[in-house]
Parts: sequence; structure tokens; C-alpha cells
Amino acid sequence: MAIESYQSWDQIDFRSSEDGSIESLLSSGENPWMTLGIMDNIKDETLLAEWENVLNVQTQLLAAREVEWMKSRGLGRGGRPILEIGSANGSYGQFLANSFSHLTLFGVEANPNLSAMLDLETCPENYSIVNCKVGDEPLPQHINNNFEDCVLRFVAQHVSDPLRLLRAIYEGLPKGGSLFVIEEDDALFGSYPKSAGFEAAFDIWRRVTAAGGSNSKIGRDLPRLAVEAGFSVASYEITLRNSVEAGSQFNDLFIGASRMFQMTNPSLVSMKEVELVTEHLSRGEGTESSVATYPQVLLHAVKR
Repeated sequence: MAIESYQSWDQIDFRSSEDGSIESLLSSGENPWMTLGIMDNIKDETLLAEWENVLNVQTQLLAAREVEWMKSRGLGRGGRPILEIGSANGSYGQFLANSFSHLTLFGVEANPNLSAMLDLETCPENYSIVNCKVGDEPLPQHINNNFEDCVLRFVAQHVSDPLRLLRAIYEGLPKGGSLFVIEEDDALFGSYPKSAGFEAAFDIWRRVTAAGGSNSKIGRDLPRLAVEAGFSVASYEITLRNSVEAGSQFNDLFIGASRMFQMTNPSLVSMKEVELVTEHLSRGEGTESSVATYPQVLLHAVKR
């Protein structure tokens, strides 16, 4: 593949090659279009367990309000199956499946190590996960042309070319079909008065996602990306969830994320930093004397 075929140099993740050079990247056969940021090479069982913990806490803390928001904007109204892209371990998809028990939920996940964590014994009958890199690979035949809504939760930030992914979704949706994107934007993390535990957790989050090729600041860019992909933006909201309202689960999310980030990139995050986060947040810092914020960015777009 010629170098000229890349749209821009900033789409190429040099960290994915052995020596960081463009020559090594091209000769390796890897496709820089659709790298998956810090989630791309999760294989180690201990690290997978840390990711599973974070994904489960995210679902417990955030899913109910997200699903309520999507339902209010028509998710599942047409009665056809819903496509969930980036299913990970199936934690969120199972919540969706239980919330829409009368519908079929198709989950797709790029990393087979994550999808293999789905517990088939407890999985709802209307939910399943198959492996597919949407945007690089065609949707499986039983899914293609068989869904009316698509949910994309915490996926766009990990993809090196989110516009390509959104265009693939646009092409797969029927006219009138809806895309629901849930993201975050770490520029809106904050604590006041300054919390040592949360500020350390925020710093760890920003460092590791940036170094790993994930864009955890993508939230405010979603409307532009959706429009460039061909969609009409029907609704867009930024909601600041906070530590006082959410209580201990909020702290658990950032403790778990810090542990997971340290294991993801130990050269960037020391155990001493993780211990600081754990010490402060495990004793309830932020739940009474200060407020820490986490942004939920929600976009509903329609294919006209």
C-alpha cells in the first residue's frame, strides 16, 4: 500500500510498529486505518480481568440513564433488531437486551479476547456477539440489512479513523435509521475543591489514552463527525455525572480505571500513583467534601 493512500499522517499510529517507523508499520501488514487504541492488544488474562471490572462498573453506574435517554429518542421503536458495535465483554449489551426484551440485539466486537468473556449461561436469549472490525470488514450476513438502530458506546475514541467507522454505519442503516453514540471528553473531568485522588486518576487516564492512540476528548467532536459521515444530528447532550450524586460506584470506576491503565501501560503509570488513587478514593473522597465530574456525551443522529 502506497504511503499516499493514507488521508493524513496523524491517522497513523507509529506506536503500533516495532520501532515506531513508517517503514516498519507498512511492512508489518498492520492497517493503521482502524487501530483500536488502548483496547487493541488486550490478551493477558489479568489485564482482561481488570478491563472486565471497569466495563461492569461503567454499566452499573451509567447504563440506566443512557438507555432511558435513548428510549426517549426512539431507540427500538421500529421493532427491528438493534446493532451494538464494540460489545467488549457483553456487559452493556446484556443490559440493553434486558431493556429491550422483545427485540434482537446484535453485538459485534473487534477483539476476540474481550468477546470470549461473555458468559453464555447467563446471557439473554435475544443477545449475541460475533467478531467483526466494522469499517474494515463487512458486517456478517445475518446482521447486514437487518437492523434499524445502531448503538456505539465508548468505541469512536479508540478507533484511529472514526469517520470511516461512522460512514460504514451510515451505509448499513436504512433511511430513517438512527445512530446513538455515547462518549466522554476528558477535558471535562474535574474536581472542586481539588481532590488528590481524582486529579491523579484524571492524569493517569489522559496520559495512557493519549499514548495508546485513543482520543478520550472526542465527545465535543461528535456532531462534526456525524455530519461529515452523512447523518443529521437530532439530539446532542453533555451531562456531567458527579461523585456526590453517584456515590461509591463513581469512586470505584476511577480506582478500577487507574489499576487497568497501570497494567495497560506500566511504563507510564507507577504503582505508587495507583496506590495514591486507591487510598484517597476508597475512603470516600469526593462523595461529600468535594465534587468530581465525569462527562457523558450523548448524540442521536439520523440517516435522512
